[in-house]
Parts: sequence; C-alpha cells; structure tokens
Amino acid sequence: MKDKAVYTCTYKSKLGDILLAADAIGLTGLWFEGQKYFANTLPDGVISQEPLILTEAKRWLDIYFSGKEPDFTPALHPTSSVGHNEISIIIPCHRVVGTSGSLTGYAGGIEKKVALLMLEHTDMSRFFVPKKGTAL
Repeated sequence: MKDKAVYTCTYKSKLGDILLAADAIGLTGLWFEGQKYFANTLPDGVISQEPLILTEAKRWLDIYFSGKEPDFTPALHPTSSVGHNEISIIIPCHRVVGTSGSLTGYAGGIEKKVALLMLEHTDMSRFFVPKKGTAL
C-alpha cells in the first residue's frame, strides 16, 4: 500500500511565510500565509515534518529568492496544478497577465505578484495594477 501521508513545513521568505505540502510522490501545495485558497486542499491529519521532497522545495525557494534561476525542479505531484495552481512560484502563474497588461488573477495577492515579477527582473513599465479585479 502506498504512503498517503501529507507532510507540511513552513518556509520563511522575504514576502512572508509560505506553507509547503508534499506526499510521497511530490510537492502538492505551496501557499503564502493567508492567501486566497490557503491550504484548502490539505487533508485532515497532516504531519509537520520535512521529508526530502520538502527540503528540495525549500532549496529551490532559497535559490529563487536570492534572485537566481534554479537549475532543477523539485518533485511535483502530477495533480497539484489542475484547477487552482496549488504550487505557485514553482509553476509560475504569477507571470500570467491580461492582454492589456493588467496584473490580475494571482491568489497570493497583487503585491506579491508584483514583488515576484520584480525579483525576476521583469520590465514592469508595460504592466498596470487594475482598480478592481481578481488579484485585489
């Protein structure tokens, strides 16, 4: 029988705490503390431990938040990006912008979306923050 346990740990980033979750297959979730849909897919009875999958995800985040591009991807659970992206940053949905340049649609919030794009040295001159929308 396969291990169905889900493990969690917290990563301290310069944008705030990030909760990481994984099972025996791979990373199943990555959420900024308090974001929309925060940990909404976690089952009851998660285990606060850091197996190798979560250690690798934290190493990836260390490299990313240092301003560099990681040269590897931690193991990802294949169903974790269906519907709402439960592994934001690693699966970079923060890079999605409206056709007009509107910065919308990031569950982590507009401020974190802008900060992540700036960390990646994105030219922000062509984008704008909408007065109302899904990212606010």
